[in-house]
Amino acid sequence: MSKIDIVPFEGIGPVKLRMSKKDAEYTLTKNISGRSLNSIFTRIEYDGDDKIAFIEVTNPYHKDIVFLYKGLDVFNLKAEEVIKEISKENDYVRDAEAESGHSFLFKETQLSFWRSHILTEGDLKSDWFKELNLEDQEIEKRNLYFITVAIAIPGLLG
Repeated sequence: MSKIDIVPFEGIGPVKLRMSKKDAEYTLTKNISGRSLNSIFTRIEYDGDDKIAFIEVTNPYHKDIVFLYKGLDVFNLKAEEVIKEISKENDYVRDAEAESGHSFLFKETQLSFWRSHILTEGDLKSDWFKELNLEDQEIEKRNLYFITVAIAIPGLLG
């Protein structure tokens, strides 16, 4: 199992904030647990000096790769639990996106989480969910978890 640490103001695994574009492009050609880093690191933004200012990774839905923030497996722990744990040390921006459960920004650490759809434990017991075939139920269950996590240089987000 490959563990990738998410460290605000530093980086996500081998991709570091303030890394040069050239070094980042080289790093992203590597593989981890049989997956291309380029397929996991889905969004990287650079500043005017071509240094990384923003890094976003997408849930690989692959049990052999875990993304850890202070020991929390942010893609295999339900979204509500991730936010509850991180909120113990640092509060998130209370806006409409957070209220809806789609997006959370921890401004102090420039750490953000996002998911496109919301599924709750109650939904798992609802008729509409039970009427789905098993394959579609498994796909829907992904909405209990975050799709992306991102970090940025100080002051970029929010």
